[in-house]
Amino acid sequence: MKADKLFLGNIVTLDPRNPIFRALTVKDGLVQYVGTEKIARQLCDENTEVIDYGDNYVYPGFIDAHLHGSIAGPRLAYFADLTVCDGGSTKDYAKVMKEYMDKYPDRDFYYGAGWREMDGDDPTCEILDEICPDKPMAINSLGGHSVWLNSKAMEKFGIDEESVKTYGTAMVRAFPNGKPTGFISETPAIMITGKMSTFTLEENKHALLVWQDYALSLGFTAYYEAAANEYLLELYSQLIKEGKWKLRVYAGYYIDENSSDYVKEVRKAKELANKYECEYLKVIGVKLFMDGVVEAHTAWMLDDYNDMPGYTGVKRFSDFDRTVELYREAERLGLSVHQHTIGDGACHFALDVIEKVQVETGNMDMRNCLAHLEIVSKEDIERLAALNCIAVVAPLWMYRDEIGVYSQSVKYIGDKKTFYSYPMKSFLRHNGTLAFHSDFPVSTEVSIPHSIYMACKRSDPHREVYHQWNPDECISREYAIAGLTSAPAYSVKEEEHLGSLMIGYVANMTVFDKNFISDDLEEIADAKVIATIIDGNVLYKAK
Repeated sequence: MKADKLFLGNIVTLDPRNPIFRALTVKDGLVQYVGTEKIARQLCDENTEVIDYGDNYVYPGFIDAHLHGSIAGPRLAYFADLTVCDGGSTKDYAKVMKEYMDKYPDRDFYYGAGWREMDGDDPTCEILDEICPDKPMAINSLGGHSVWLNSKAMEKFGIDEESVKTYGTAMVRAFPNGKPTGFISETPAIMITGKMSTFTLEENKHALLVWQDYALSLGFTAYYEAAANEYLLELYSQLIKEGKWKLRVYAGYYIDENSSDYVKEVRKAKELANKYECEYLKVIGVKLFMDGVVEAHTAWMLDDYNDMPGYTGVKRFSDFDRTVELYREAERLGLSVHQHTIGDGACHFALDVIEKVQVETGNMDMRNCLAHLEIVSKEDIERLAALNCIAVVAPLWMYRDEIGVYSQSVKYIGDKKTFYSYPMKSFLRHNGTLAFHSDFPVSTEVSIPHSIYMACKRSDPHREVYHQWNPDECISREYAIAGLTSAPAYSVKEEEHLGSLMIGYVANMTVFDKNFISDDLEEIADAKVIATIIDGNVLYKAK
């Protein structure tokens, strides 16, 4: 059968036996042949479309192992962007929100995202009430684990003195009189974020399509959707049926730690997996939050916080026996568990549960993922690999600044734990699987070239003042590219279809103007996307 399309260029297959060829043919959305142009031409006829990328480099379609399309869409389409003054004061953030209000005076609710928790400058409702006293205003933090509310928003979401008592002041900060300040973290913040949207069904579908266009322009062809709910799955499903959705989405159904029945929630995930499964949407497991983040004092640590003796953070899933039941049911139903683990305490607890269930069932191929892995003990670095768990990490976070997050972390958890954060190469030394994520838009950046650069150098290519963060944890370019292709494909159990350009694989490709394996690393940081191809169809083409 003759090829539908012939692609010419430097075809980077990621097949170690034959890494680069000049030609690739596609038939029915799959790679039909990869090899010499002479043979490829013989597989074509007058109906075959020829697309020549010259000296550019054609890679397997890149995959993000953990992000939030459900949040990215609305933020891109409808939210004020506070990252424009990242590292500023609460007054600076309020100024951005005021400018946004002035631009859209008729809105009933004002949303923003991107403020950063900074030591000694806590946000309060009073600051937002000065600019917005009569409408709700809610602003997600940069890390996504906190939300800043004005008084009207606290009234809308039922945040009051009882909330302080229910969740404690680590999650609902309070004034000396016991009233909440408007600075909310973790469980109640996630709850509020889930209720924030006042957009219609069609507005939410539009927002997802805005996100899809952005993802395609960056070179992504698939991703893991962290913390999906039934409403989001329905949005994706409708767009797929309408022929508008092209990215492959692998979703984790979100289970709240306060659920009364974990087993019932896992069964719900399986029910949704059966209901929605198609080529472009698969519910592959469940998503849990084991803890929070260091900058909000909510990461679960093995040791006390330096500045809060006797306190080790927020333990969101802390009932060992109930959590074991959750994992057992996931294993029985063929689902994986993907968990947010920032602190070494959270990581240790998760691995204790995983070890018990996997050894008990004999299933060492659940493909459970531990995401973020900021602080990990030496024991658990080795244990993670031994249990065949996937380390899902963010190279984009691996730069060292002296006036922001790094120095703040030193104050909270000490020099040693901060310096040895994000131990990428250590996972590889123990034969672990390393998949890359951006966590966008919880993180402000999502970039394939920057991820590769920062994994190899552990510093930021475009900051005027930066330092290398523990260069012993730098990894090779080959592993960095795998972290965005074959490793995330493995993490979502698609390694026989995605992550490489071999015969029979899905014809997902991303074209860049640089050779990520051999070009100068500084040049790679500025690599440009030429095209993004899904199922052999060019869906994005650089102008």
